Parts: sequence; C-alpha cells; structure tokens
Amino acid sequence: SLFEVCIRVHPGTSPDFAEQLMKDSPRLYNVGNCYIQKIQPFENIRRSYQLDETNEIKTRGYIVFFLLVNIFLGIIGTFWFRTRQRLGELGLRLALGSTAGGLKRLLIGEALLLLVLAFVPAAIVCINIGHADLMQVWQMEWGIARFVPGILITFVLMAFMIVAGIWIPAQRAMKIQPAEALHEE
Repeated sequence: SLFEVCIRVHPGTSPDFAEQLMKDSPRLYNVGNCYIQKIQPFENIRRSYQLDETNEIKTRGYIVFFLLVNIFLGIIGTFWFRTRQRLGELGLRLALGSTAGGLKRLLIGEALLLLVLAFVPAAIVCINIGHADLMQVWQMEWGIARFVPGILITFVLMAFMIVAGIWIPAQRAMKIQPAEALHEE
C-alpha cells in the first residue's frame, strides 16, 4: 500500500486488540480518504520480508551455479577437443621419453598461460567498466575493496575449472599407447 503505519502496543495487550481496532476504525479512524484497511502483526511482515530476501538469494545462487556449470562444461569440451587433436604430438612426446605427469603439467601449464593472457585484458576491461559507472553499485561502492576480491575469486574459479577440464581428457590421453596415438595421426 502507499501509506503504512506501525503501531506498537504494550506487552500484555489483549490478543483481541486488532479485532477491536478494526471494529472501531470505520467510526473513529476514518479521515477523508484515509482509513484502516488491514492489520498485520509485525512478525508476519518480518517473516514475509525475510522470505523475499531468502528467495532472492537462493535464485541468484541457482543462477550462479547454472552459469558455473555451463562454463565448466564449455571449458571441458574445449580442452577435450584440443587434447584429442594433439594425440599425435602427445604420443610422440611419450615415445621420446616424456612422462605422463610431465605431459599433464605441460597441458595444464599451457592452459593456465592462456587463462592469464585472457585474464589481463578482461581485468582491464572490468576496471574501465567500474570507473565508467556502468555497473549497479547501490549495495557496495565500487573500488579496490570490491574489485580485487571479485577478480581473485574469479581467477581461482577459472583456474580450478581449467585444471579440472584438462585433467579428465589428459588422463584419457595418457592411457593411449604412443604407437597407437601416432597411428591415429
């Protein structure tokens, strides 16, 4: 409603207070177009507000989870494809004496290097967006205290997804015999 009034009553006030107030309101509390429409205990209002906040937080959490899963699947697909295309090279490296662990470190190192190379320009773009006031900052002022933790959390999540996305295809690639990988090439 447009106009709400909160009334605090003394502890121990009879439970019939709200009903009595509603009975008396048409003759005692109507002033022009202002009248009492309904009475709600503050606990109900509080519970409703908290439920709205909880639902909003849950909804945002579900959206973030959905996006992270999609990003993770995209990263796994990309690196799976890259690893499958490089089976000949990996087989040759294994035939020339590289270890499976060394090849995994090579693949993960290459991917993390790609992350850093992509992350630096992305961070610069984020800084510029923040300075241009193109983001909603009503909950927390934009600044270093907001930017640095956000960018670090993003980097760690992306690095984790990349390592997990490479680990699975790399494990499969290391099980292939070098001669078989070279034959497929």
